[in-house]
Amino acid sequence: MSIVEKVKTLMVIIGILSICLLFTSCSREYSSNDEEDYEAYVSEVNNAELYMPKLDEIGEYENILVTRKTPNDIFISTTDAVALIVQYDEAQYIVEMLKIKAKYEFVPEGGGFVTDVDAAIGNFSFKVVDDIDFYGFSDSVLMGYQLLIIGFDDVNYKVAYLYHWDHSNGEIESLDRFIKNKYVLD
Repeated sequence: MSIVEKVKTLMVIIGILSICLLFTSCSREYSSNDEEDYEAYVSEVNNAELYMPKLDEIGEYENILVTRKTPNDIFISTTDAVALIVQYDEAQYIVEMLKIKAKYEFVPEGGGFVTDVDAAIGNFSFKVVDDIDFYGFSDSVLMGYQLLIIGFDDVNYKVAYLYHWDHSNGEIESLDRFIKNKYVLD
């Protein structure tokens, strides 16, 4: 085999490996209406079991949608997200919304590393939960942050719980853009 043929073979191998790495580094989206999938997705995301609601805590619902975006990092997972969107009838929605608002406090405007703490996407109005265990640096996250974002859809009687874990510690300038990039909402 001549040197030119060896170089061509090497180039083909490098090309194939590059394509393989490209496909394995793409993020993937999963969604389901199954309670078992919710429990599986939550167990796979760093610390999500500590902060996402348990199914027996969300009241009597009509439908759930569970979504997860896997990270697009090739070797080390530095970010992960899971969402639970719960649809209720009108009366149960009001009950659940009041329970959530009594349980959680939300980040005030201009607080912390989230510059924009409110977002409106479709019929949802989102807010970041204000709790050191969720928001910013904590004992359970050595570096980076974890967030719990809760959204209310008063038109379709839905509540969305969005949990995000990220090993980096960059600032989130637009919550609207952040949610659109990190979550599958339908």
